[in-house]
Amino acid sequence: MKGKMIVCFSVLVFLLTTDLSAGIYSWTDENGVKQFSNTGPDQTAKDVEVHQEIKSADPAEGKNVRSDGGEWDDNAPKGNSIYDDLAREKELRKQKSEAERKQAAQEEWEQKIRAEKERLQGEIDRIQQLAVGPSLSIALKNARIKQFQDKLNTLEKSPEEYFGGKPN
Repeated sequence: MKGKMIVCFSVLVFLLTTDLSAGIYSWTDENGVKQFSNTGPDQTAKDVEVHQEIKSADPAEGKNVRSDGGEWDDNAPKGNSIYDDLAREKELRKQKSEAERKQAAQEEWEQKIRAEKERLQGEIDRIQQLAVGPSLSIALKNARIKQFQDKLNTLEKSPEEYFGGKPN
């Protein structure tokens, strides 16, 4: 019985004297770059600060919860806290990712247009090389060329109209 009480008392003392909450460290390194980590910096660091770490994000509610139990407000005025730095970094990554996605979609669209132009021009070139004979008159040959030339003109004038809309 006495041994159990000593163990319980030891555990209680340990819990009361130990900081169980993790922190985020921010500091300026020797190159003047602001660094963030969950472990402390070395001795050459300047302006060392320890910040409460964000405990969790609740994706079901779309809310970020601070370790002190409060809710992280993404629309709150921005200051110089670690949370603001992390939120700005997250927003910049999101903007960069969106810009990269749009750039890739634009390049894919332009490639689709180039490929279709090459295909139509190839058809025009192929028809022009056909020999006129009993199964192909000059009028029929010119009509087929005009048909593909009209498609090519539409594609050059308005790719969205040609393809039935621009993909997202």
